[in-house]
Amino acid sequence: MTRYMVCLGACVLAWASGAFAADAPSPAAALVDKMPADTAEDGQKIAADLVKLGPAGVKEVAQMLLAPGTGNDAKPRFALNGLAYYVTRPGAETERAMMAAALLEALDAATDPLVKSFLISLLQLTGKEEAVEPLAKFLADADLGDPAARALVRINTPSVGPALLKALPAAKGRNLLSIIQALGGLRTKGAAAAILPYASDADAATRRAALDALANLGDPSAADALAKAAEVGTGYERAHATAMYLRFAARLAESGDKKAAAAICRDLVKTRVLPRENNVAADALATLAAAVGEEAVPDVLAATESENNPLRAAALEILRTMPGEAVTAKLIEQMKQAGPAAKAGVVGLLAKRGGKAASAAVLAAVKDPDKAVRLAAIEGAARVGSREAVEALLAALGTDQADERKAVQGCMARLTDPALPSLAAEAMAKLPPASRVAVVEILASREGDEATKAVLAATKDSEAPVRMAAIKALGGMPTPEAAGRLMGILLENKAGPERAEAEQSLGRIAGKRAMLDATILAGLSKAAGADRAALLKALGRTGSPRAMAAVVADTKSEDAAVQDAAIRALADWPTPAAREEVLKIARGTEKETHHVIALRGYLRMAATPYADSTVPMYKEALAVARRPDEKRMALAGLAALRDVEALKLIATYLDDEALAADATMAAVRCVLPQGPGDRVLSGADVMDIMKKVAAMAKDPKVREQAQTYVASRPRPDEANVARGKPVTASVAAQGPQKPELAVDGNATDLASSWWGEKWPASLTVDLQKPVKIDAVQVFFYWGGNRYYQYTVEVSADGQAWKKVADKGQNTAPATPTGVMLGFEPVEARYVRLNVLKGSANEAVHVVELKVFEAGK
Repeated sequence: MTRYMVCLGACVLAWASGAFAADAPSPAAALVDKMPADTAEDGQKIAADLVKLGPAGVKEVAQMLLAPGTGNDAKPRFALNGLAYYVTRPGAETERAMMAAALLEALDAATDPLVKSFLISLLQLTGKEEAVEPLAKFLADADLGDPAARALVRINTPSVGPALLKALPAAKGRNLLSIIQALGGLRTKGAAAAILPYASDADAATRRAALDALANLGDPSAADALAKAAEVGTGYERAHATAMYLRFAARLAESGDKKAAAAICRDLVKTRVLPRENNVAADALATLAAAVGEEAVPDVLAATESENNPLRAAALEILRTMPGEAVTAKLIEQMKQAGPAAKAGVVGLLAKRGGKAASAAVLAAVKDPDKAVRLAAIEGAARVGSREAVEALLAALGTDQADERKAVQGCMARLTDPALPSLAAEAMAKLPPASRVAVVEILASREGDEATKAVLAATKDSEAPVRMAAIKALGGMPTPEAAGRLMGILLENKAGPERAEAEQSLGRIAGKRAMLDATILAGLSKAAGADRAALLKALGRTGSPRAMAAVVADTKSEDAAVQDAAIRALADWPTPAAREEVLKIARGTEKETHHVIALRGYLRMAATPYADSTVPMYKEALAVARRPDEKRMALAGLAALRDVEALKLIATYLDDEALAADATMAAVRCVLPQGPGDRVLSGADVMDIMKKVAAMAKDPKVREQAQTYVASRPRPDEANVARGKPVTASVAAQGPQKPELAVDGNATDLASSWWGEKWPASLTVDLQKPVKIDAVQVFFYWGGNRYYQYTVEVSADGQAWKKVADKGQNTAPATPTGVMLGFEPVEARYVRLNVLKGSANEAVHVVELKVFEAGK
């Protein structure tokens, strides 16, 4: 069924609407007239009915074929193509033979070369042995030789090769090329001798076709000719001949002559050393590997030490993909004898190949005397990923080379062995300080008791860098044990970097897990002064109710440092749960610093996604604010809400002299989109506020944005005074798409539109009486990113015109929402839309033109 549909799609020709008609159509003609079929199933039914008509029916349809320019024969071509696929289905041999015989008769009777070519293409699908001799007769025909050769290649019965060989000596031009290509493609036995003379033909196309065919045939007799062709010439001819020589080598290997194939490949690897032929040596190496397998390993390994970068890269990729443990063994043996650069490359290859022997060799190389080899082995060990790899990398971590430690650390971070934390903890005692720091950093990214236990132990290390690394690592391990240890460090140290790091880490884990509040509260009960202040900061990060109760209590502390820390912790509360307490502080404190901290915290809470009653919160903040800059922050927060109620609150500050500029800007930001997906606010309240902003804004950009908004808002259709009014156009309409359809009130149906035959063109609406208007809305045909360039003019008498809108440079695509164009109110009876250009074609397509009365 799918093949049938493909054939229908491939045969679509320009065909007129007229059907094949006659006074009394034959059954065949009646079936043909149903083409093209609506569905694949219908097409198969038509084909089945045509088969029932037998050879006479097929020939009758074939007789309907016409020479180009003499009529429309799309229907019979559809029918014959569908029938050709239908009779080649499994189990339809009798039907296929019938159609092939009928097509051969039709081919013999046809006179036009293109009709004959079409029939030959059908035989390419349906023909078998019975079609070989008739088709071979056309191999010398200037017009039909190529389609005949292609058909014979598809048929490919035992007699096709001899038929092509027989036709070769007399063939010329395109037919000669077609026959040579066919013989090569079919790999016809005995064809090499006949094709060889053409390998040195004066015509370049003939030479290339002959080399292609000889390469594909793989006959040893062609070796000298292909070798010679690959050595002469320049540019494309040399490159093509060389590629054919390599294909020839591959064919030799396929036929069992691997020795000759290997000799060709090795010679090309050795001789093609110029940069412009890098690909030749690489392709020859790949062909050699494919031909002789592991025997090519020494050759490929030698190439890995080449100074030719593309060749070296190709060699490494070949070795990566060559199968077999024998290849792995050869690589390991070669690695023992190779220089450092080559050895590093082999180590990487072994890691990628995998397997027990390869993995063992990679891990052993982690201790290699050469640094480049060690680095390659470290990377390879991560790929191996076994328990032995973990142990080897931990041992390698003891190096005094910083770059090696960093490499080991990066590789160990990728390992997933669950035993890594315990193995790392055991190794710590044997490693120098810098390596212990690296182990701690590795464990920092691990979860589980073993990792935490090892890091906790490292906080008591004798070396300060190790302790600092462990304290920092605990900041990513949100457990009660980690929190307790961090508090202990904080309380043990009155000052210094370790205390500072412990304070930061405690804050980080507190923000990750609220359950840590109990641990911190236990420490808080014993702390005072600076220690208590430090714990309050961490406690606030937990965000729990009991933590908030403790922090609120300390906002009343007599210790200034504790009180300050508590207020800051409350202002930084991770949820809006603390908003009422923060607002109380902002409203009631006499300390200006605490007022600022609390109010800013309250505004931050109002802006969080978790806040409810957001606009009322901003209203409270504005009431509590003591300075203009605090109110500006609130106005900015309201603008970000993009909500009508927020806009109304902003509007109450438009008359505040100190805040008017900020209020106008906030109003515009609140109404207009600020990012993808934002909607434009609309409604009567919004329009009133934006009109006020447009009139009073001092900032030119803000004023322009507000004015544009006011001018562009959709108007109610009741205010459209153009609907149903008389209309005229300056150009003829296309078909039934009359100018009246542009003012019928229907702006959603593309079919209900005026289509003018060309642009420039104008559409003029007579409002029938003077009307004060202040906007028009134009709906052009939308789709396909088409755009229109246009102007709008108005007139009181139809003689003197005033331009009120200019879109002469517009490139914005037309959309279903149209374009609203506002202007200063003007009294007019006539409105004219001048379409200057359309991007899609030469015609004008106006779906609707609306004209709005001012004030409505």
